[in-house]
Amino acid sequence: MAENSIFPPAGMGFEGAPAVPGKAIDPRTGDVTHVDPMTLQEIMSEALGTYVIVEFLVGTQNIVRREGILNSVGMSWLVLYDETTDTSLLCDMYSVKFVTFFQPGVRPYESPQTSPQNNLTPGRNGYRRQ
Repeated sequence: MAENSIFPPAGMGFEGAPAVPGKAIDPRTGDVTHVDPMTLQEIMSEALGTYVIVEFLVGTQNIVRREGILNSVGMSWLVLYDETTDTSLLCDMYSVKFVTFFQPGVRPYESPQTSPQNNLTPGRNGYRRQ
C-alpha cells in the first residue's frame, strides 16, 4: 500500500488481501462478508409504510429534515405522508443525505427537530439549525 494513502492499491483489499466484487473483508478478522448491492431507492422501498426522518442537503450547507410515513419511492423521488395534517410531501431523492428508519408502527416520542441538543427550530418549510 502506498505510504500516506487510506486506499488500497487497485485490485487489492485492505491488508493486501485480493478485492472480491460484491464482498467486503473485515479488517479485524479477515473474514469475507457479502455486501448488499441495493440502491438507496431499493432500501427505502423495503421500508414503505414505516415512519422515517429524512434529511436533505439544500444548497451547499443547509440540512432540512422532513418526517412522516414513507408512502412511495421512485427513481428520483419519494413521498412522505404527514398524519397530523393529512398531507403528502413529494421529495427529491437526489438531495437525500440521511434517513432514520423506525420499526413498523413506532413513532418517535420526542421529535429530533424539537430536541434541544440538535439546536433546530421550526421554519416555514421544515426545520433549520439556529
